[in-house]
Amino acid sequence: MPAVFLLILQFVIGEVNSRGESPAYVEITRLNMSQHTVEMLTDPRQAYPFLTKDRLYSAYALGILETENWACCTALLARVKGEGEAFFLLAQPREAASTLFVMGEPAPLEEIFQHPLAAVGFVWISAKDEHMKCLRKHWHVKDPEKMLRMAVSRETFRPPKKKNRAVDLRRLEPGDNTALEEAYETAFGSPVTARLMAKGPYYGVWSKGRLVSVAGTHVICPRFGLAAAGNVWTRPGYRGRGLGTLTVGAVTQELLESCGEVVLNVREDNLQATRLYERLGYRIHCHYWQMRGGAPRQSRRSRLAERRG
Repeated sequence: MPAVFLLILQFVIGEVNSRGESPAYVEITRLNMSQHTVEMLTDPRQAYPFLTKDRLYSAYALGILETENWACCTALLARVKGEGEAFFLLAQPREAASTLFVMGEPAPLEEIFQHPLAAVGFVWISAKDEHMKCLRKHWHVKDPEKMLRMAVSRETFRPPKKKNRAVDLRRLEPGDNTALEEAYETAFGSPVTARLMAKGPYYGVWSKGRLVSVAGTHVICPRFGLAAAGNVWTRPGYRGRGLGTLTVGAVTQELLESCGEVVLNVREDNLQATRLYERLGYRIHCHYWQMRGGAPRQSRRSRLAERRG
């Protein structure tokens, strides 16, 4: 049976009870509605059967469940009679952007977007074509971009070759955090912190003491043999020299030592980057949308009132 799964991962202020449930959601265990049920999952292992139906698309969700504190998670599973199940992931860490991941069939997802816990402010969203109608119906959606999820395995990976032996390529260490922050401030308008390097390997190319190209790790999920590479950037004056191939290749090679497959994301219209990744053995797994979005403010207020009873 096809499935859509909704998982809400939310960091809340306050104590949790002895079962690890967040205080705002303790009373919501199961809701029986006209044509569907919504059940709160109490263990991350309950989510795995749904996410592993497309493990490469759900790699980030699996990685979050592997690394985050389950006491700060709320997971909802929706069932619609004759239409299957639904799943949705919202991650709201304190030191990173909030993200939403949706997976599966539209009909159960439609029901979940009407649930009080789905009324949240603006977050980054990953969704497939079949979810867009539901998203646009219930949320404000801004600047959708078509993306590719690419994947490589140990069998398909092709390590890059350094054409210039003078290129200073090396693994970043904690002492390189200042250089990494400066690079990402230039690239994305916001610095990163040392905790990013704690997630997995980062590799950079240096020129005259300056970090000019870098790639790193988003998540590692040893339980499922998956990892996600990302945060790839090269300074404008150094592009076209194959430095991105070297940094992404180095990160991928190290990740494949402990994981059987590595994924990454790239804009569908970024043909140059796509070709770069294909040279390393990455192949397109699926197309999806990335955008910003959130529930209308009035909707958030009314559903908060529902929650409080």
